[in-house]
Amino acid sequence: MRRRIVLTVVAVCVLGIAVLFVPLALVVGEQNRNEDLLELQRMAAVAAHRLPDLAASPFDADLLGDGEPDQRYAVYDAAGRKVAGDGPPAADPVVAAALADTAAAGTVGSEIVGAVATGPGGGTVTGAVRVAEPLADSVARTRNTIAMILGVALSAIGVAALAGALLVRRLLRPLDRLREAATRLGDGDFTVTAPRSGLHELDQVAAAVDSAASRIGRLVERERAFSADASHQLKTPLAAARVVVETELMVPRPDPTEALRETLEALERMNLTVTELLTLARDDHTTRTPVRIADLLADAERRWSTALRRSGRTLVVDTSSDAMVRVSAVALGHVLDVLLDNARGHGAGPVVVTTEPVAGGVAVAVADSGSLGATAGLFHRRQAGASGTGIGLALARALAEAEGARLRLRSASPTTFELLIPAVAVHSASAQVRAAGSAG
Repeated sequence: MRRRIVLTVVAVCVLGIAVLFVPLALVVGEQNRNEDLLELQRMAAVAAHRLPDLAASPFDADLLGDGEPDQRYAVYDAAGRKVAGDGPPAADPVVAAALADTAAAGTVGSEIVGAVATGPGGGTVTGAVRVAEPLADSVARTRNTIAMILGVALSAIGVAALAGALLVRRLLRPLDRLREAATRLGDGDFTVTAPRSGLHELDQVAAAVDSAASRIGRLVERERAFSADASHQLKTPLAAARVVVETELMVPRPDPTEALRETLEALERMNLTVTELLTLARDDHTTRTPVRIADLLADAERRWSTALRRSGRTLVVDTSSDAMVRVSAVALGHVLDVLLDNARGHGAGPVVVTTEPVAGGVAVAVADSGSLGATAGLFHRRQAGASGTGIGLALARALAEAEGARLRLRSASPTTFELLIPAVAVHSASAQVRAAGSAG
């Protein structure tokens, strides 16, 4: 690319100079010839002015000039016969023209000639002075002038090539940096920031690269989080199914129908978990229908009351709240599942779920009689293979924040987690619910 741009700049420069050089050379050649002819006429006039002082006696015509070796002087009478000097015996066309019209100049054979008529004041022509020099001398001067112009043209081409190289370097330097940024993005570095160059068009490309890196990074992170979250959320139904099968193998019941039903419920729960996590992974958070918080809590109670009862625990859920929230039911259901599963696995005593109105929303508290030890990093995602509540609570907080809610630990002993959810106005939410029902 560098070579092509520089060659293009040089080619354009050469073409422009060629278009101008040919007519310029012709003009310069003609101008130099005219100047040489005028100079010979001037020298003939000077010689004619000196001629009266020498006419009284024989003289050397070369003394009429300035001693230039290549210039030949000759004197002719009114009839066109050579009187003295170095020239043709009879008047040539230039001398004849001077005798007829005072002065003349032109090319005769291999010479350029200038001639001026002589005579006393009053207009009578008594002769003419002829000055000639080789045509080759005039051509050589023209060639030198054209060579100088050509040298300037070649210098201009060199300057153009240098300027093109510098321009290409300036243009390609930010492109090289953009290429490096794109390469890092292709290698998986989604934190890359494309450098700005001050050139509007290239800065637009850099902004597009930054935007693409950010979007791809979010998508990849979301997929990674989905994989980890799916693994964690599938542990509970998978463990339940395994317990049922192992128990049935160890202590077979007369009728295996119940065991099969329990296993099917666990598998159905696994399928629902995968479906819901896929829904969350693809959710763009653009549309939300207001739902009653009591309905979400009632669904959680139906899902967890049996599991807690089997563990010798009770679940008490307050479903009296009329608060309406605009959240994803799937997301909030997973948050409640994580909190209830955490209470079942790490808490003690009855699990109590209560609601309480707060400024601008509703607070949902999940409490049990257990206690937490160290709470530092409670909501941080732990490394793969770590045990404990890390990934579940990290998932719960991420899902809550994505819905505009906030999950926090209100009390370490007894363990109480609090979910603060923004509420919507009852009258507007009811209208939206009615509208949605009518549309359905």
